Amino acid sequence: MEKARVIYTAEQIADRVKEIGAKISQDYKGQDLTVVGILENAFVFFADLIRCISVPVTCGFIYVKTHSVGGHTDIHYTSEFDMMGRNILLIGDVLDTGVTFDYLTKQISSRKPKSLKICVLIDKPADRRIDIHPDYYCFSTNESHIFGYGLGIHGMYRQYPYLAVPQ
Repeated sequence: MEKARVIYTAEQIADRVKEIGAKISQDYKGQDLTVVGILENAFVFFADLIRCISVPVTCGFIYVKTHSVGGHTDIHYTSEFDMMGRNILLIGDVLDTGVTFDYLTKQISSRKPKSLKICVLIDKPADRRIDIHPDYYCFSTNESHIFGYGLGIHGMYRQYPYLAVPQ
């Protein structure tokens, strides 16, 4: 993208991911953790974050496709595993309206995990339509159309090591 404004540098992101990884490691000290990444936008954050977590980790992924007609959400699991009795950490890109995360947490909760928490790269509380909050987040912002660090606009610009917005 020719004109963009960087809102978080690669260094700021790396520092914050390390902080969140350390906090998660402390919170789950002495326990196993199952991390579930939401594809596609969270894959870079997911990969960097799990390398900063020091407790034993099992990984799984969910692909979420959201249909705009009537707000219907279909979820396609790319990895199938038993969640019963496990500590689940759902890792996503942006928590904005809360609709998708509410749906996902209800679906995962029905599988009877020991615990379920949410971790996102970006929290956008001003956009919230449902009362749901992340347990861990790197940045809170009201910026829209954020790209880079795995987040894309029409599938593009995911490769940038920073987070930016179009100018």
